[in-house]
Amino acid sequence: MNRLLFGVVAALCLVGCANFNETMKSWEGHPLDEVVANWGPPTSLYQRDDGGVTATWSRSGNMTLYVPGGTTPQTTRTTGNITGTYGQPIGGYNSTSTTYVQQPNQPINIPMSCTASFTTNSQKVITSWSWQGNNCR
Repeated sequence: MNRLLFGVVAALCLVGCANFNETMKSWEGHPLDEVVANWGPPTSLYQRDDGGVTATWSRSGNMTLYVPGGTTPQTTRTTGNITGTYGQPIGGYNSTSTTYVQQPNQPINIPMSCTASFTTNSQKVITSWSWQGNNCR
């Protein structure tokens, strides 16, 4: 079950990653001030020797998924005596039955993060970008 869950999360990330690449690429050639106006102030700003800057936005958190806990077998054994109509013993019995008890859902915490950076020239126009993480959108 965990492999299936991982596969679903990975597939969603791939789709989201392709979209985020397009988002990042769309900012090339735009002034850094436009990104700041849309995304808010960067987490960090690095002034480079060539007069350009590298602006970085970072965020992190957790996502909790609940995976079904599955079932656990529970076996019950019953024994006893069988008596006739007038109380005389006829014999004994021994039976076994198994039922499956549903276990509680198990939480899985997934760390989520995104770091996106834009690099500008000395006129503060975006010339390149990069990103990493599993929560960029």
